[in-house]
Amino acid sequence: MTTEDPVFTVEADYLHFYRIYPKVTSHGDPGSVIWFGFAGYYYNDKTKAWDLRPGNRYDPVRTVKDGSDPGGTCYVADMALGAFVEVFVRLGAVAISESTVFQNRMATVSLNSSVDVCNVMSPANVGLRGMEPNLWNEVGPPYPKSQQFAKQIRDEGLKGIHFRSVRDPSGELENVATFSEKSGLDVGNMFHVVADYEIPPSLIESAADRYKIQVARDPSGPAGYFRP
Repeated sequence: MTTEDPVFTVEADYLHFYRIYPKVTSHGDPGSVIWFGFAGYYYNDKTKAWDLRPGNRYDPVRTVKDGSDPGGTCYVADMALGAFVEVFVRLGAVAISESTVFQNRMATVSLNSSVDVCNVMSPANVGLRGMEPNLWNEVGPPYPKSQQFAKQIRDEGLKGIHFRSVRDPSGELENVATFSEKSGLDVGNMFHVVADYEIPPSLIESAADRYKIQVARDPSGPAGYFRP
């Protein structure tokens, strides 16, 4: 998808994207392949109080303590390695934990309809949209500049942001943050799931080799999980 167009269309079914999602959420519920998250205030059912969460890079932000829905953002990667890196690899990391990997699954997904997205890799957006030079590699969480920029792009009517992974120094791994008017499940039916599967062992090995970091082994592993 590499292009210098400031805005471009991601065509439906043009290519497949990849996501990694938890098998079980922090609330003990089954994980969902597609999930649109937000930052800011949320009601904590356990503490019965309003808490703040920093959210992810291009999440919408709920700024008030009420039940209003600020919308949500779902992140997809154009390569399986890109999805893996976003979840499990951090710059400065020394190891990948197999036991953590085993708590997640991978899915291949595709868009049901075409979406127009802002390309933060385009130099033209510095002038066209006031994009600051440090926007694409803002260190977080939190991500105040990135989230404010995402709000600007939402208000413009675009449906997402195309960006390079800041976790990969080569700049080869690309992602799309897709916007929904509703947070949580994919009620707008933006995506369909092409395949849903255990994270391949080869992907762990590829990431470990690429970044020259260790793999903290889990000798049990999930049923049916075989290493090469």
